[in-house]
Amino acid sequence: MPTKEIKKVPIRRPRRSTKASVAVKRNLSEETIHVVNLKKPLASERVIERPTFDIRQKDEPMPEIKHWSFKLYRKIAIPFILVAIVILAVVAYFAMVKLEVVVTPKVMPIKASSSFSVYDRPDNFNLPASSVLGIVREMETDYSGSYQTTGGEVTGAEVSGRVVIVNNYVKDQPLVATTRLLTASNQLLRLRDTVVVPAGGSVEANVYGESADPSFTLADSRLTIPGLWAGLQDKIYAEARAGAVTYKEIRKNIVTQADLDRAVAGAKQALLEKATADIESVYSAYDEKLYELDDKSTAFSFNAKVGEEKSEIGITMNSKIIVVAFKKSSLVNLNQTTLESGLKDGQALVEDSASKPSFKVTSADTVNNIAEVELLVDGSSTAKSNNDLIDRQKLIGLNRKQIESYLSGLENIASYELHFTPSFLEIAPQLVDRITVTVK
Repeated sequence: MPTKEIKKVPIRRPRRSTKASVAVKRNLSEETIHVVNLKKPLASERVIERPTFDIRQKDEPMPEIKHWSFKLYRKIAIPFILVAIVILAVVAYFAMVKLEVVVTPKVMPIKASSSFSVYDRPDNFNLPASSVLGIVREMETDYSGSYQTTGGEVTGAEVSGRVVIVNNYVKDQPLVATTRLLTASNQLLRLRDTVVVPAGGSVEANVYGESADPSFTLADSRLTIPGLWAGLQDKIYAEARAGAVTYKEIRKNIVTQADLDRAVAGAKQALLEKATADIESVYSAYDEKLYELDDKSTAFSFNAKVGEEKSEIGITMNSKIIVVAFKKSSLVNLNQTTLESGLKDGQALVEDSASKPSFKVTSADTVNNIAEVELLVDGSSTAKSNNDLIDRQKLIGLNRKQIESYLSGLENIASYELHFTPSFLEIAPQLVDRITVTVK
């Protein structure tokens, strides 16, 4: 390569008051130099000189090239490093932080009902929707019975009951009424009636207390008979069981309206029980038989009236019983559809949780032989999916206490566990995809 030749040529300037000079530098352009003859350039070659001006005061030294200092580099680099660290921290947060919620769903009870019609028609009858074929009929029955009165007033009190008198002597022993019987604790009882105790045998006898003491109690015990000769007292004596002799109030029984009402209710129940055997036999072809009294046709009479002194009330009743019978197989999964109708949003039936259905006659027309029946069924439900248990969107950014407060207010959850990653950072992620719900 040819070397560059730099020449300084003084330039003449108009006279001025200041003494200054302009240095002109001439550069040889490499673009027009051809390596042909190093000693003498060809005539065709031109050397182009480019002037370089050095504007300085005379005798002024060349300016020094400045280099950037380390402090300047540090001032520029530190903000970039901090920003990079923050970006890495944010990326690490979104990449590593996650929350797993382990949930035990609560099993919720369901009570549902639906209704259908029962038509007492031939087998070829064209049934309307939500209807089944069956029996809608009535049968007559009657009943007579008696019931204890509970009304009245207390007219006195006594200690009374029954004891067994034993005779281990060779002769019969007569004991007159009011004969004394003495307990081991010196409680005194008397015979209510005269009795004869056979030799080698025993008899039951009614006794009463010398006084009506409400605190009287008697355990299993042996009672002596003080009126007998001392030599016979160990052979003839009385035995009493605990509770056989007690304190009792003496009441005067008076018929009240409540007694009459109880008698009517009891007679109705007795009528149904009496008809059960006949219904089960006559309508045995149907596996579901419902029957009830027709209150409009029920008639009854008493042998007593309110205010009368009687210990028992006699009642006679007759009535018609309405019978509705059908085959449960004709309902075709009505239990399942009834339960499904009672589900809330986001709930699903627990498999095999349906109880045995029950039926109730809501109306019956024995003239046209049509009845309306209500089906009642119980079951259990739980959340259909994990998303129906917890709305993950509501957990974003919450701390442990806030999450626990939210989960405790959900009725579908029986219990839960929170697993944070990393474990020391108990805050839910900012991304819903980093929150998972697992059913236990």
